[in-house]
Amino acid sequence: MPPLAVLIVVLSLLDLYHEGDFGITSPYAWIEVFYFCTSCWALYCLALFFVVARHDLAPVKPLNKFLLVKGIVFFTWAQTLAIKLAFFLVYDYKARHFTESVGKKKRGTTRTRGASMEL
Repeated sequence: MPPLAVLIVVLSLLDLYHEGDFGITSPYAWIEVFYFCTSCWALYCLALFFVVARHDLAPVKPLNKFLLVKGIVFFTWAQTLAIKLAFFLVYDYKARHFTESVGKKKRGTTRTRGASMEL
């Protein structure tokens, strides 16, 4: 979607778009939610189109072609999102665990997540 691509470029230039950040205030998370909603809407519209036009398109047998193309696009996006989400959860857990272990070794000093990631 061109408008979202422009929005992502602008947010990247302003250093507000961090790919893989699923925080509630992260623009990346909200853009992914929007992509999910639009993908579901596209699949719904495709199903409606097929229901309405199935008799006219019966000689061509488009269902398998439609499902294949939409399936590849949707599941590629879903797989990418799942990998990024798994990385975010594992990386965030390791950052918290590292912060706790550093804090114990330094006798109660606390470090921020950002400082832990720099180390």
